[in-house]
Parts: sequence; C-alpha cells; structure tokens
Amino acid sequence: QTFTIIGHADPKTGSPSYNQSLSEKRAKAVYEYLISKGVDKSRLAWIGVGATDNIFPINGTNRVVIVK
Repeated sequence: QTFTIIGHADPKTGSPSYNQSLSEKRAKAVYEYLISKGVDKSRLAWIGVGATDNIFPINGTNRVVIVK
C-alpha cells in the first residue's frame, strides 16, 4: 500500500505561489521524517496543494499535513 502525504497552507496568509511552496515543504518534511524512521520510501508519495482546500472551514487555518 502507498500512502500519500498532502501538505496544505493557510489561505489567509501568503500569495498563492508562496502557499504552494510552503505546502510542498510541509509534505516533504513529513515524507523525510517517515523515511528517517524506517518507512520504505517506495510506500510514500508527497504533494503540496497550496491553499486550495479548506480543511478547517470554521477558522480557515489549513496549516496541516494529511496522510491518506
């Protein structure tokens, strides 16, 4: 089974390009951490989606990484 690590960013701060880059950095940091703990990298994929998804609609802060 492959797990996808999805990085998100807060739509209330930063430009779209900044948020895209930040979400990618978040996802890659989790990816690298899991590999450092012994998870085979062939079981992992990562992407950043910027501030495109509203994960927490109540307060709008999407500073999160989700693993699916």
